[in-house]
Amino acid sequence: MAEHPAVALHVGAHKTATTHLQQAIRAQRRALLAQGVGFFGPPHFRSHRFPFREVMAWRGAPEALRARHAPGLVGRHARLSRLVLSEENILGGAHDDEMFEQGRFYPRAGARLARFMAAAGAERVTLFLAVRDPASFLLSAYSQKLLSGSPLAFDSFIGALAPARLSWLELLARLLAVPGVAHCVVWRFEDYPAVAGEVLDRMLAPAGAVRVPLPEQPAHQGLSARAQAHVMAWLQAGACGDAAGIARAARARFPKSSAEPGFAPLDAATLAATARAYGHDLDRIAALPRVTLLRA
Repeated sequence: MAEHPAVALHVGAHKTATTHLQQAIRAQRRALLAQGVGFFGPPHFRSHRFPFREVMAWRGAPEALRARHAPGLVGRHARLSRLVLSEENILGGAHDDEMFEQGRFYPRAGARLARFMAAAGAERVTLFLAVRDPASFLLSAYSQKLLSGSPLAFDSFIGALAPARLSWLELLARLLAVPGVAHCVVWRFEDYPAVAGEVLDRMLAPAGAVRVPLPEQPAHQGLSARAQAHVMAWLQAGACGDAAGIARAARARFPKSSAEPGFAPLDAATLAATARAYGHDLDRIAALPRVTLLRA
C-alpha cells in the first residue's frame, strides 16, 4: 500500500448539487471504508475536529501551517488507499460579500485551497469541481442569501456585475496553479443527473463495487417568484421578525413547480449572452492540460 492515500478533493462549487452528492456518499461511508476509502465532508470540517476557521484565517506560509497540523488528516489515515474530502467552503463562503468581487468567482479560492491542503497534509490531489451557467448560479445564490436570513433586493445583490463576465475558466486556472494540484475533474451542474455515476466512479475509485444511490430530491430548493415577492413585501413593510424564517416559510408556501416558476429577474438578452459565454468557457476548459471535462 502507498505511504499516503490518494486524495480526491471535492471543492463544490456552491449551488451545483454539492450537498446532494455529499449526502449520497456519506450514506455509504461504512461500505466505502471497508473498501479502503475514507470520506470526510462538511460535518467533519465544520466541527472542532478540523481547524477550518483557523486555517482559512492563516496569513503565514502554507509550510508553517503544514508543520503546525502535521501529520494532517491525510497522514492520520495512511492505512487507507484513498481519501475523499468534500467541502465547498474551501472556495469561499456561500454568503460572503466578496463571492463575486471584481467580477470573479471566489477571488481568494487559490490561497484558501493552498492553506486547506497544507493543514490536511495533502501533497498531491485530484480536484473535483462542478460548474453552472453563471446566470442560473447567481439566481440560486441569491435565493440562498435570502434563506440564510440576509434579505435584500436582487439588484442590490448583483450590483454592477454582468453575469456573462463571470468565468469558471479563470477560477480553474487559479486552482490548477496551487502546488500539489495534479488534476481536476469538471462537470456541468446541468449534466449532473447524467454524469453523476461517472463522477462517483472517479471520485471513489477503487471502491467501484460500492453502490452510491443519489437522493431523489434536491438538498436545497430555491425560491419561486411568488416566494421571493413575499420576502420583498415583508422587507418593504418594515422587516420585523426572523428573516430566514420568513424566507423559508415563503418557500414552503409557494414551492417551485410548473405552477410556481422560479424567480427570474434577468432579461432574455442577458441570459442568452451569459449562455454563449458559458459555452465558450467550457470549450476552453476542455482544452486545458490536467483537466477532464465530463459531458452528458
